[in-house]
Amino acid sequence: AKADAFKIEKTLREEFPDLPVYLNYTSPFWKVRVGDFRTQAQAQACRAELIAAFPGIRSETYIVKEQVNISASK
Repeated sequence: AKADAFKIEKTLREEFPDLPVYLNYTSPFWKVRVGDFRTQAQAQACRAELIAAFPGIRSETYIVKEQVNISASK
């Protein structure tokens, strides 16, 4: 699972270089999270874009409410 998470992180960083990618371990799961979105609509649009690029991940993607990093320039 760890190797898979690192592989997914690398692929996402290569395919979407402007999208923040975070790798987290919460026992017993490795999680790859993407983006810092102000709205749920922005998160849903990004999820749709990711699924379009990688159709096999549809059942493994979720929108999660969390505190995010928003820079003043956004």
